[in-house]
Amino acid sequence: MLIESPTFYGTADAHTRRVTLNLIRASTVCPDDIVAIVDALAADGWDWTKLARGDAEAIYGLVDDALVEKAKAEFAADTTTVVDLDRHWSDAPQFVDEDGDTFCPLCGHKHLRWGFTLKNTVKAETEHELGRDLLTGSTCVVEYGLRVDGTTTAEAALAALNKAIAGLTRKAEREDWRRDHPEHAAELAIVALAESYVGKRWYYVVPNAARPYLPSGWGNYRNYQHADYAKWARATTKYYKANGFLTADRTAQLYGSGALETARQIVAVVESALETSPVWVYWQNWIKRHPGITVEERGIVERVRDANYARDRLYQNNLSVVERVEARHRNLPTPPPPFGAQPAPPVIVAPPAAPKRLVDDVSDLPGMV
Repeated sequence: MLIESPTFYGTADAHTRRVTLNLIRASTVCPDDIVAIVDALAADGWDWTKLARGDAEAIYGLVDDALVEKAKAEFAADTTTVVDLDRHWSDAPQFVDEDGDTFCPLCGHKHLRWGFTLKNTVKAETEHELGRDLLTGSTCVVEYGLRVDGTTTAEAALAALNKAIAGLTRKAEREDWRRDHPEHAAELAIVALAESYVGKRWYYVVPNAARPYLPSGWGNYRNYQHADYAKWARATTKYYKANGFLTADRTAQLYGSGALETARQIVAVVESALETSPVWVYWQNWIKRHPGITVEERGIVERVRDANYARDRLYQNNLSVVERVEARHRNLPTPPPPFGAQPAPPVIVAPPAAPKRLVDDVSDLPGMV
């Protein structure tokens, strides 16, 4: 009768024994006498019924708790290698079995979600001739107390593992959300703009030229509707900037509860007020008529426009900038017509040729040579 030794390996189930032998086989401390035994067992698909009695006794005799701990200590899960197999299984064939299912190469369990590389740190540090890296799932890392990113305690290992998985989970959520909302960047930009128009600093953002034409009470601290919306918009855009997507609740508020439409309405009211302002319209048209304006000059004119200063109210400094641009523009040569708009070259018609004088040909008449 085969007597199992009262060691970790001896008292473990078949699943744990497979993991234990895989770790030992890939370590630098693997006894030579069990190398061929473990390789043959792996080749047989870990069918324990095919393990000969003598081979089983050899394993029980060589695999004690000290060897198990030495082998385990050599490995650490590298979180930089984590693969989300729900999304990228086709890019990681090493985690896909013959049935097309994802699986853990270390223990054999199917339907794996997160795959890691177990780095053999001893081999990496000492360039030992023996030992190799392994592939595993997150469950094995936790169940067998393996290190993660060089951690020394089980608590730190679990925290590092969860952090890596949480990062990939967040990445997957972001990718799905962006796919479902392809215009998210422009839409959140509108929300941010609307917040600036009704938020705490709206008075410094909305140009003076628009204020006389805005509805009564616009942006006032007593306008609780504006205040509530601005608070929500600030929190929403802040979350979006930090994470690149929105939670389910904020997404429902943005698209389902009308928050995006409210943002568009706020922006539209301010734009309408600006278009109503004759001063704003004047300076906008002035800028369009002077395309050669420099960045510095344009900034000065835009500040004049935003402050709602009509031309006849300008101080000498600002007025001199405006007149300098106008004078420079007047002295520019007339630009050529745009390509494709040049007038067609005139068609030169040649004068008609003089009519030829007709002479009768009589050379074929008798007596005419």
